Amino acid sequence: YQQQVREWLAAYITYSLSTRVGTELQSILTQGINTLTSFDIGWNIKLIEGEKYALSTVIELQNHQGSFINVSRYFNDLFNNNPDPSMKETIPVLAFGTGFRFAYGLSDLIGFKASTDLVYGETYNRGENGFAFSAGGGIDLDFYPRYSLPLGVVLHYTISSMPDFVYIEDKHAHMFKVKIAYTRSTEFSLGLEYSYMKVPLLSQQKNTSVQSIALSIRFYF
Repeated sequence: YQQQVREWLAAYITYSLSTRVGTELQSILTQGINTLTSFDIGWNIKLIEGEKYALSTVIELQNHQGSFINVSRYFNDLFNNNPDPSMKETIPVLAFGTGFRFAYGLSDLIGFKASTDLVYGETYNRGENGFAFSAGGGIDLDFYPRYSLPLGVVLHYTISSMPDFVYIEDKHAHMFKVKIAYTRSTEFSLGLEYSYMKVPLLSQQKNTSVQSIALSIRFYF
């Protein structure tokens, strides 16, 4: 949710919940069952705005909580005579982030956008702090102004080490996204998104491929 406070300032809050679980017994044993909740509070500050371009910066406080169920680690603790073996571990993570948002309209058909984020705070390794980053860019096509066709297409690429995607420190994920959206309405946007990600996982030398399809709805009021 985002609310305009001043002509140059908007405040927002976000909440997300994601779960990662293997589809076979061996993947559940090696990777466990991971659940991540995230609650962020932030401010979007407009820096520069022109007829065809806009640049803003964001400042936010991130509060994550990871819940990890690791079967193999539990048995390793038993075999190694760990006095307090545990199958589940819950780790809170608090971090501070900032970044930039840039958009440029080449024409009424084609637009470009880019974003960068840098976060510093706690990690999923207890007692350790570190940096995480995210950078992405894409192209946005809107066929309605020129051809009266209420259809838009977004192509976007992101590289990220944020805890939303990566649970391992000093690793990063790659994400490619294609979105097809209805663009005629000024009160809402409706789109179908396809994402392809290469994500690092524990006990895996190569990044794992992840594909997803999502329906996104955004309301303006």
